[in-house]
Amino acid sequence: MAAAVSHSVGSWSAASSHQKSSRKRAACPSSYPVTRAQLRGNVPRARLRVSSTAGSYKAGGAFAAQLEDTPCEVPKPAKGFGKYDAFSVNDAATPAQLTNVFDHSRELDSKYELGQVLGKGSFGVVRLGRSRTTKQLCAIKSLPKLPPMASRQADGEASLSMYLTKLVDEVDTMVTLSSSPESVHYFGSYEDDTHLHIVMEVCRGGTVQDRLKRDGALSEQETAAVMYSCLKFLEKSHDHGVVYRDIKPENFMFVQNRNQGGSLWQRNQVKVVDFGQCTHLTSTCQELQKRSGTPAYMAPEVIKQCYDAKADIWCAGVMMYQLLSNRLPFWVNVHDHSLKEVWRAILVAEPDMSDDLWSSVSDEGRDMILNMLEKNPRKRQSATQLLRHPWFRAQFSEDRTQAFEQQPNPVRRRLQNCPPAQVPAVA
Repeated sequence: MAAAVSHSVGSWSAASSHQKSSRKRAACPSSYPVTRAQLRGNVPRARLRVSSTAGSYKAGGAFAAQLEDTPCEVPKPAKGFGKYDAFSVNDAATPAQLTNVFDHSRELDSKYELGQVLGKGSFGVVRLGRSRTTKQLCAIKSLPKLPPMASRQADGEASLSMYLTKLVDEVDTMVTLSSSPESVHYFGSYEDDTHLHIVMEVCRGGTVQDRLKRDGALSEQETAAVMYSCLKFLEKSHDHGVVYRDIKPENFMFVQNRNQGGSLWQRNQVKVVDFGQCTHLTSTCQELQKRSGTPAYMAPEVIKQCYDAKADIWCAGVMMYQLLSNRLPFWVNVHDHSLKEVWRAILVAEPDMSDDLWSSVSDEGRDMILNMLEKNPRKRQSATQLLRHPWFRAQFSEDRTQAFEQQPNPVRRRLQNCPPAQVPAVA
């Protein structure tokens, strides 16, 4: 898969797991965590042992810090898009009203040759492209101007203005982060009567998920190379107020094929290729409420619909666990569980490190995962802090880690105090 195409885990859309309610959420709850009684009332009774951290769900505990009662403003459509809400997405005549929306160049065909399909999903298609003048290869992502069926199923009859605004936001985010070495470079945008086309750098090594399926778990050094790129990307994203919301192996691609040679670092360099779920925090909106992303990777606070950029760190922790074990932290097979069971495990279970393979993972590596999978977002470390974790220094040579600052981290003491791994079992 080459770029911004949505994926799914089980029967749940990666684009959005937002569930509508007849009652509007005015703001994030004044007390962050839910109680165990609330959990029992909202999810099925699975045979799931509660983790030692679940005690911190008690009201008034350190985990129940008060949040500012300042609801985020409802996102507004881009200027000029409101007029499109007069048209129904289900009306056969609507596409004729969307021929000129973004004021982008319509010269895609004259500037690029379109080649084979690199990836295809419910929200778009990515093709190999080549510049007609420079012969440089690229990836061209094509997104329909009319909301696809997956979007309508997630959000009902989508507002055309909001959907079109989302496409504009995706391009804007790519432009903002394109200078990051860990992000694919943005080359330009085009439109025709039916689609928005985004031209970007092409990565030749396939997705990280492809490699997991083909070769199994990565070595610890390979994992460190991938996670370093991931966290550097998140550091820059968060510095710009961007919350990515969908960190997972499918959204990272290796820059080169594994058999091209080079150093271990070069063979495992990855870039982010999908920006469809990104959103921005602002001075008036420091907390988000809408669930978005892939359910198995969602942070506890995303499930509770009150989160910020720290949610991306949780997703990165799930991905690191997956890179080292080729499975997810709380389930042997997530497809065997319902959505509510998946969310319950995220809220109350500990990551399973009982397999023999974890004995070969360094103390620093396991501590790195536990730091990212900290259920309390206020205690979860930032991308900048994690980049200074001793694990990276231990995995890379001095030339790659000389810029890291020393940061005390009682790794072994933390691991000794960690409770036994617990695996959820569903009735």
